[in-house]
Amino acid sequence: MANMRSQRAARLDDASAIHQLMGASSRDLDGMVEVTLERVISDLQRPAIQLDKDTLLVHDHDGRLIARAWVHRGRRAEVTVHPANRGQGLGSDLLAWVEKRAVDVGSERLGQTISDADHGAAALLSSRGYEPKATQWRLEITSSEPPTLPALDAITVRSFQVGDEYAVYEMVEEAFSDWQQRRRDFEEWSHETIRRPDFAPALSPLAFREGQLVGAVLSLDDPAQPEGYIERVAVHRDHRRQGIAQLLLRQAFRSYYEAGKQTCYLYTHSETGAVALYEHVGMTVRTTATHFSKALRFE
Repeated sequence: MANMRSQRAARLDDASAIHQLMGASSRDLDGMVEVTLERVISDLQRPAIQLDKDTLLVHDHDGRLIARAWVHRGRRAEVTVHPANRGQGLGSDLLAWVEKRAVDVGSERLGQTISDADHGAAALLSSRGYEPKATQWRLEITSSEPPTLPALDAITVRSFQVGDEYAVYEMVEEAFSDWQQRRRDFEEWSHETIRRPDFAPALSPLAFREGQLVGAVLSLDDPAQPEGYIERVAVHRDHRRQGIAQLLLRQAFRSYYEAGKQTCYLYTHSETGAVALYEHVGMTVRTTATHFSKALRFE
């Protein structure tokens, strides 16, 4: 790294500076801040992360955070460089660092998702042997009036309650096993969802058929954000294509509307096959990103 720069591992009290850095990057690329402070804090507290080994921050001579890197379980990486400091080799250096960390923990493949507006990062990843593997979309909907709710025979809907934790975990992870590479244990899953400080049980509808949980939408609500965020959408594989996901989504949109948030958003990617569902309920694509992946060679 260039002279007069310093680097060290991240600490929890760096969350605000990391959030500002990520916000500056996404605002420059996509015209919006996509990551909340709560998400940054949650990532820094993941059960599997070792901050002293899995994170790296780069500061300039004035102590301003200008770049960061993060590796999760040696499989997924994030590299962010401040717009004012792009083209200085920081991205290349940090990419080499995350690859070394992944190899050190025995990972055979490393992936990173970048905005489709970040042409420089795409060129760098391609030059390093990464290949595009999946597309990620951010979809949004803005309601000018309370969304109507379809009626489904034998389906009852209520909000998430204390005591639903393990049933929701089992159903969601089983539904996600169709495409996700690794089943999370309850500790990791709950940290990313229901134990987050911004988890909103009242805005998280669950669907039941004859007492069996068959679908769930898990929502987050940051009072500082004008939009509602849907973190998880899942329907039991034996009950799909029956309108349950549409019902739960519309219920979540309605609950957010009644709470004063007319716009809701979520993320999905091409491996889930769910983008048509979200478009069917009125959501539209706001931003796109590509997941790049590379097989790592051991020397």
